Amino acid sequence: MVKIVITEQDSDKRFYAKTLKQTKQIPDIVLDDTITYQEMIGFGGAFTESSAYNLIRINKEQREQAIKAYFDPVE
Repeated sequence: MVKIVITEQDSDKRFYAKTLKQTKQIPDIVLDDTITYQEMIGFGGAFTESSAYNLIRINKEQREQAIKAYFDPVE
């Protein structure tokens, strides 16, 4: 069984799962990097209380490096 999750912006069909018919064959998955369907803007994240707690426990240089890696824009 193959299950896919479909997303459609500005639609009532955001993040719905669709199950494809069952088969005993192993499907071929082909990635074609010459075709683009949507643009990836980025991934979200959050600092939780436990993250802050752990950050304060490491040395200042490592803490600044972690914060810079997390929040600085990609060049």
